[in-house]
Amino acid sequence: MYAGVNDRGAIIAALYIAIAFLCAQTAYAGEHGITVSDAWVRMAPPVLKTHGGFLTLTNDGEESKELIGATSKNYGEVQIHLSKIIDGVSTMQRMESVEVAAGKTVEFKHGGLHLMLMSAKIPLEEGSTVPIMLNFRSGETVHVEAMVMTMAPGGGQMEEMDHSGHDGHHTH
Repeated sequence: MYAGVNDRGAIIAALYIAIAFLCAQTAYAGEHGITVSDAWVRMAPPVLKTHGGFLTLTNDGEESKELIGATSKNYGEVQIHLSKIIDGVSTMQRMESVEVAAGKTVEFKHGGLHLMLMSAKIPLEEGSTVPIMLNFRSGETVHVEAMVMTMAPGGGQMEEMDHSGHDGHHTH
C-alpha cells in the first residue's frame, strides 16, 4: 500500500528532523584539544540576511584556548556576540575573543554567547548545513558544518530575537 501525498510529506519532514538532530550532535575535533558539538544556525525568513549561530566548545587540552573569530563562505562577516539583559533591556555586545579554559566547556546559545552570521550570500534551507571556520589565537582552525534548524537541538524552542538591524553595519 502506498502512502498518500500528505503522508509522504510528513514522512519526508520527519526524516529531515531526524537527520538534523543527528547532524547537530556531531562533534568536530581540532588538533589541539578543542571539540565542537551541537553546531546549528537558526532558520530565518529569506528577507533576513543575518542569522544566529550556536555551538558548544569543549577544551580537552592542557592549555587554555582563545577563540578570536570565525568565517563562513556563505556570509560576508561572522562576529562573536554576547546577549544579556541590563536593567530589563536586552542588549548585544560584540566580543573580540572568548576563552575556553583547559578542561572546560563554553556554550554559544540563545540569550548568551552566539555567532552573528551577517550579510548572507545564499538563502538558508532547513536541513542544509552552513560551513563555519573557527579561528583560535594559537593559529588553530576548526571547520564546522552547522545544521540549519528552526529550533534548538533536542526540540527546545527559542524566543524570537530580531537580528535584522545587523546587516553589514555593525558598530560595537
